[in-house]
Amino acid sequence: KIDGYAVVNFNMFTDLVDGLGGIDIEVTENEADYINNRHNYKSETKPDHFESGESVHLNGYQTLWYARIRKLDSDFMRTYRQRKVITAIAENIKTELLTGNIFGLISTAKDVAPNIETSLSNSEFTSLLLSMVSCVAKSGLEMDKLLVSQQLPFDDTWWFESKWDGSSIALDLSENREMLYNSIYEPQEVEETEDTNENE
Repeated sequence: KIDGYAVVNFNMFTDLVDGLGGIDIEVTENEADYINNRHNYKSETKPDHFESGESVHLNGYQTLWYARIRKLDSDFMRTYRQRKVITAIAENIKTELLTGNIFGLISTAKDVAPNIETSLSNSEFTSLLLSMVSCVAKSGLEMDKLLVSQQLPFDDTWWFESKWDGSSIALDLSENREMLYNSIYEPQEVEETEDTNENE
């Protein structure tokens, strides 16, 4: 059941990253070369050269291109890059909170708000915001507690399958459903006893 939605566009994404002063992220040489060779990237009014390195500072426009890399490797790698971007954005927000730059975050929120469409009412949105503040306070701003990343489908639960329109990925839906449920609601690992290990 989907009980609410929020839809954002590319402008919101670039405005958010620029409002936070950009992000720092690791960019491989292959990723940088791929973007620099894209015609659309070069034809922009400000064709910034894309650099590679362990910590490359990207503006909103560059971050969008990075997050949308697809044909370089695979969709799994594309979603991996997107998770890296989300983590970097969260780290920047954390830094803003720790340095007390609340007004800067409010200003950024006002800039991106017009690019958000949602089914949530003002009261529902406020309730979610208060819940988020509570979670942030309880976590002590530890990112591994605030932001959990998971690739779907899970490893060893999918396979390549030929279709009439090309190669596709098939997956075991029931196994992925169970593993996703357990990762959300039962994250604690159950320690096996020595007797259990012997019986396996």
